[in-house]
Amino acid sequence: MAEKAKFDREAAFKSIIGAGRQSENAVAAEEKNGKKNSDRVQRAYYLDRDLDKALRRMALEAGKNVIVEKPFTATAEQGQELVDLARSKGLAISVYQNRRWDSDFLTVREILNKGLLGRLVEFESTFPRYRNFIKPGTWKETGELGGGLTYNLGAHVIDQAVQLFGMPEAVFADIATLRKDSKVDDYFIIHLLRPSKAPEVKITLKSSYLMCEPEPRFILHGTEGSFVKYGLDRQEADLNDGQMPGTPYWGVEDESTWGLLHTEKDGNVVHY
Repeated sequence: MAEKAKFDREAAFKSIIGAGRQSENAVAAEEKNGKKNSDRVQRAYYLDRDLDKALRRMALEAGKNVIVEKPFTATAEQGQELVDLARSKGLAISVYQNRRWDSDFLTVREILNKGLLGRLVEFESTFPRYRNFIKPGTWKETGELGGGLTYNLGAHVIDQAVQLFGMPEAVFADIATLRKDSKVDDYFIIHLLRPSKAPEVKITLKSSYLMCEPEPRFILHGTEGSFVKYGLDRQEADLNDGQMPGTPYWGVEDESTWGLLHTEKDGNVVHY
């Protein structure tokens, strides 16, 4: 089923490229006939990480809005070049940040919005992985195209933290390669210091390929309580199994991985 899902995705991409070429022909015909194209529907074209980076520029040059799979680019300079090009043409270019819709992250956001923990003092986000070997044939292990754990999973935990707390004033990072013969970083711990929305919150972001026993996905501590969450969001796993949104229990987590909320307010203890 996973192979079928992969095939369908590739077929969909080819269809998008074809649609883009067709729409370019339509635009050219409209312009030739002196017709206005202000009522045309704006489309965003999705480009995968392992496609030639030149396609991103080509899509922008062709007047297309672009959504890029992470990592956006290998360097900040490359990213700024694409952003500047998009702005010069009045187009949008963005990164596909699908984990902003993870159920555990949305739960964390709701807990913070409701102030259930009082004043938040500490936030820890960990993406546990266990792969004590070098997996062949994947961009994540080759050291090319922005590979490595920081560009892979770090992109998600950093983005989620910035969504919640704003841009940090400074960053501390310990990034390392722990596995023998690895060509990429496979461990990181990152501290975001004095984020703009909550400068007093201590933020720690972690991941490693050598976490045989997973750590909690989220740990939050506040002046009136804590929240601890194990396990990962189910949506990606369900998609890899060939299940589509709308099927019964799609994305629903097993009760064993539900988060633990423990608060103490005005003498009342809540523990569930």
